[in-house]
Amino acid sequence: MLINEVIDRADRLIDNEYTREEKYHWCDVVSSELLKMYRRSFKRARLHRWRDGMFLLPQDCGFDGIEKLIFMGREIPKQDMRTYGFEPVNVGGGRTYIQYRSYRNKHKDGRLETCSDTIDVVYLASYRPIRRISLEAASLTVPETKGRKSEIIMGRDCPFMNGDVVEVTCGDTKVTLNIIRRTADFDDESMTMFFRLECGEGEADALPTGESRADMRRIVTDRTVCDAPYDELYIDYICAQICFYQRKHDVYLRFIERYNARVKEYASLMRAFAVEEDNTEFANWWRL
Repeated sequence: MLINEVIDRADRLIDNEYTREEKYHWCDVVSSELLKMYRRSFKRARLHRWRDGMFLLPQDCGFDGIEKLIFMGREIPKQDMRTYGFEPVNVGGGRTYIQYRSYRNKHKDGRLETCSDTIDVVYLASYRPIRRISLEAASLTVPETKGRKSEIIMGRDCPFMNGDVVEVTCGDTKVTLNIIRRTADFDDESMTMFFRLECGEGEADALPTGESRADMRRIVTDRTVCDAPYDELYIDYICAQICFYQRKHDVYLRFIERYNARVKEYASLMRAFAVEEDNTEFANWWRL
């Protein structure tokens, strides 16, 4: 079910004046819990060595989420990382590095061998909240070319990504753009980076050519983590939160009890399909 459909159905059940932003947050709470507890999926990423033997972790990877490292053909579980010379280093901006304490490995015969410049990390991807983007008077440029290759150009702070659906309001003109491809480019004259956003055929034709200002909003197209019939639990949770803050505690209890029951059913389903635990270092490798 679409997240927007969840919110619309909850609004039809309970009269309320809470904003859509608050309801998106409640949906984030549910999605984060389901992914953390019952829909654990792992990613694998290759890291390249930076200065001082440091490897920068992906943005959606925290140190707690690391399952293991793959270094020079050797699989290293997180609990053994320090034994092999790896340790976490926190830096500004909430980013974390993995630092290798030595650039070289020493053989029994005394020879030194340069270590690999890359390592692979297998990690539990952290939940990314619903991207709620709304820009006022944003600067954009529409090139002269129209028709088959419809695109707009935005500056280096462009927040839109591949697959986004964007509503653009420029004066009395309102269009919906489906972002197919985002490509970085560089302006040699101004020495600045910008992004080309390729849209669906003819979607940007109604916008004025050249540079202009427009209000831009990402239309939320995210879906619930679970499919029917378990996606109803999102509706139960939103209604429960609305009733809690409206002090309708008897109605709140009915919704939250139904939410907990559906979560329990969903947990039983996911356990039934989970790979049986064994004595290997890493379970559920098939989910990569």
